Amino acid sequence: SGRKNSFFENIKQSVSLREIRIDPGNESIAKESMGHDLPILLAIFPPSVKPTGDFGFQASTMALLHDILKQPNVSVYLFGNPYFLNLLPLNAKHSVVIAYQDFDEFQAVAADQFLGRCNTRGELPVALGK
Repeated sequence: SGRKNSFFENIKQSVSLREIRIDPGNESIAKESMGHDLPILLAIFPPSVKPTGDFGFQASTMALLHDILKQPNVSVYLFGNPYFLNLLPLNAKHSVVIAYQDFDEFQAVAADQFLGRCNTRGELPVALGK
């Protein structure tokens, strides 16, 4: 997507990382980038807040998200409805942060949390590992 992603922009100011964008129709490009033992920072921005049709994601994108979550050492940041997590094969080994909204202010706080600049704690409103 052409939309600016302030979450990764804020992080890249402090940490060198490789950003892989998952755009509809481009899932094969992202699949080729996996398979490394490096940690994966997965930021998810569901196209829709409503659960109908997998929150707006295409089946190929959902399949790719499932493939990514099979990799070791994946941290998930969700900028949307927390019930989207019920569609993912998450378990206790995954690190999950829910930012709820994709506004720049929410992305900035999430980036600060990732970089260890602020402490956060809480309980997920959904159960993982069903």
